Amino acid sequence: MKKFLYIVSAALASAFMLASCEKEVAPHEPGAPDADGCYGVYFPSQEATGSHIYNPTQDPSIDITVARTKSEGAITVPVKYTFSEDGIFVPGEVSFADGQAETTLTIRFDKAVEGTTYDAHLVIEDNAYASIYNSNPIGLDFSVLRVDMKYFLDPKTGEKAVVHWTLGRWGETVDTYIKYYEVNDVRTCFTETIPTSHFYNEPYEAWGFWGTAEKEGEGEWTFIWYPKAEDEEGNQYINLISQPTGWHHSSYDADVWVYDYYGFLKDLRGDDVGSFLDEVEGFNGAYGYYDGNGGFFLYVEYYYMSGIGGWNDATYDVVGISSGFTRVDYSIKAVEAGLTQEGVLPLAVYTGLDVAQVDVVAAAGELTPTQVANTVNAIAAGTAENVISLKDLVAAEYEEEEVLATAAELTLDATGVYTIVVASRDASGAVQESSSITATYVAPGDVEEMAVVLTCGIGSAEKYVGQGANTDSCLEIWAYGSDIVDAKIAAVKFTDLISDKDGALEAVKESDSLSAEDIASINEGGYVGVAQKLLPGTEYYTVVWASNGYSEGYFISEGSAYTTGEPLPIYQNFSVADFVEAGAFENAKAACGTWNYYAVDVYGETGMREYLGKVTVSESTTPTEGPDDYGLYDEYVLVDGLFPNAPVDGPKYGYDLGSCVLEMDVYNGIIYSCSNTTFDGKCSVHIYASGTGKWMDYAQAYFSAFIPVAEGYYAFVDVSQYAGSYNFTGLRVVNEYVWDAFYDMLLVNPEKDDNGLAPASVSKAVFQARERIAKCAGELSGIPFASNKEFARAVIDNYKNGSSVRVSIPEAVEGVCPVKTVKVSASAAVPSVSVKSGKRINDPVSKF
Repeated sequence: MKKFLYIVSAALASAFMLASCEKEVAPHEPGAPDADGCYGVYFPSQEATGSHIYNPTQDPSIDITVARTKSEGAITVPVKYTFSEDGIFVPGEVSFADGQAETTLTIRFDKAVEGTTYDAHLVIEDNAYASIYNSNPIGLDFSVLRVDMKYFLDPKTGEKAVVHWTLGRWGETVDTYIKYYEVNDVRTCFTETIPTSHFYNEPYEAWGFWGTAEKEGEGEWTFIWYPKAEDEEGNQYINLISQPTGWHHSSYDADVWVYDYYGFLKDLRGDDVGSFLDEVEGFNGAYGYYDGNGGFFLYVEYYYMSGIGGWNDATYDVVGISSGFTRVDYSIKAVEAGLTQEGVLPLAVYTGLDVAQVDVVAAAGELTPTQVANTVNAIAAGTAENVISLKDLVAAEYEEEEVLATAAELTLDATGVYTIVVASRDASGAVQESSSITATYVAPGDVEEMAVVLTCGIGSAEKYVGQGANTDSCLEIWAYGSDIVDAKIAAVKFTDLISDKDGALEAVKESDSLSAEDIASINEGGYVGVAQKLLPGTEYYTVVWASNGYSEGYFISEGSAYTTGEPLPIYQNFSVADFVEAGAFENAKAACGTWNYYAVDVYGETGMREYLGKVTVSESTTPTEGPDDYGLYDEYVLVDGLFPNAPVDGPKYGYDLGSCVLEMDVYNGIIYSCSNTTFDGKCSVHIYASGTGKWMDYAQAYFSAFIPVAEGYYAFVDVSQYAGSYNFTGLRVVNEYVWDAFYDMLLVNPEKDDNGLAPASVSKAVFQARERIAKCAGELSGIPFASNKEFARAVIDNYKNGSSVRVSIPEAVEGVCPVKTVKVSASAAVPSVSVKSGKRINDPVSKF
């Protein structure tokens, strides 16, 4: 029967000491020479070194090759043996016949107990037989383990199960068998790769996990499987302990090395990881689990691509699904409770695809884990009271996963905090999995009492100019209230509130929440801040969305405030309705020239249109098409400069972007679309639909155009029938990385440019650096420093880090009620349930 052999590598290191030439050097004393006629016996490199696994039916013996450099004479070599346990190993003699250069030493271990590892160390110390100066090894180490090696089996066929692995990050796949042995309820597993796999749907034949080896038995993954150590969901723990080489990335033609650390495991599992690590000694690899139904899940963080470099700490998963298993999913993906509306608490439950029924119990107060478990047991036993059974589960999607979803409207006894306990049942009615959240409820008679109380305002930021505020783009905003647990605040344009009030309010709600410190300020004395990145000469109102854990509401300041300065044309919003016919080009040649380029950089800092450089438009050699049925011609121009940051050192990345010159059409006096959507066949252009927040294939290109909107101004706007819904207003260039992405693009004739932003003779990079340094200095100017040197260093550090110091004002607002803390751990809005706003205060309805 075949012997399973796994080689353990070792490393040797040498140290040298250098003595000063000024010191007296002791005379050299040579070591004792080899004995006269030394036979030079040694252990050549061989498979006997390392760890060996024997099936119980295999002959319990190991053959070790021994060689010598001097073959004259018949000899028997004395060998010193050190064994981990006496009475197990029985070595034979090391004998050479006259003229024999190589012999075999056989060591038996018939008394080795199954499941126990035994170590052995051999060394030849007599210098009459072994040279002390020759580089050949005179010692050898090995270990043996007698254990029954098994294969993971397909439950339907009884044959070796094929485990189909998928790498979550790149989608590469490989098929393996899994063989393992089990000792003390711990399984040590080895992948056995089926050599022909498919990467990116192309065959790739190689040995080793993901093609990392050139011959059978090498490059496999090893992991420890603990079938008796289960988490709260019944998953069995796995510890990946194989060598760091993970797989061969076919696209880059490079091996990928993977690493994992305890910190990642702690992030993934939280405090629960401690109890598991206490049970399992030597945990040093990637965390994973077996779901009990043919699914192996490994989570790996940190990888490095050999020969290419590039550390990355993006988490990805490696999933192996075994053949022959009937996979079921009774999990509860999420439970979400909204805020009470008219005496009804909306609830949504998302589950695995095999759940037949969901049972819900609402218990007053916050239950302990033991109380939750008792409630689940009562649901399973049929003794729980007031159970709501939901059977109308429908297909849905939750966090990009296909799930089943169901919703309920709960009417509870009284205002307060409740624990919602949910259990899933299979088709037979057995309870499978459970989950719980806490939520708040407001009885109909308590609505006024539990309504959100908050007041907000807005004013000039003039008093903060010394701290870096610019009155052209900043306004002071404030809010104060009581019992607030979550709040979001913004300065909103008056025109946005008039044109789309609901959309403007929703945008505030979708923004980031204030910090816990700022929310405490709202409750304890008042939050005051400076809204930045506003448009010059524009009217704004403060809008706040706030929740006290029981209800929520939008709040709009009674008064408004204007930023100073004149509204610059580049900050105006344009649409197809702003088309100025007089600005249409007479022909393609009329569009040629150099233009000042403004756009919102998706990865920029301002969030507004900024000057990005020059765009050059020139005639293309592509023949003119037309006329069409309307007598109009289709001409072509080359547009260079829309992607100023895209790299031109293409060979480093395996492609050549050049300068990303787009060939665009000129039709009826308007520049639109692109004839070319790729560069060097590897980079493509996408179009941005701000109405959906998504980037789309450039097949939609004909829906956008540079149209004249003022004298010398051409804005990139949506000209399609979908205008207002898709709103195609941006472009990006992308390979495996997004090099440049812009929207709200604007081309301006330099002679008509009255924005005051386009520099006359300063390069974009220098201009941006100066602008950013000035910004950093301005933001830090209100902070006391010990010296000008300290201030300068702070400016440089802030600039290099790319950070921005928010101007915050420590002044308090008087006349606020005392704070009463309300602890709520779940109050998320439910997508499938309509949740109305709470009571509005200070809402000047008449204006909007």
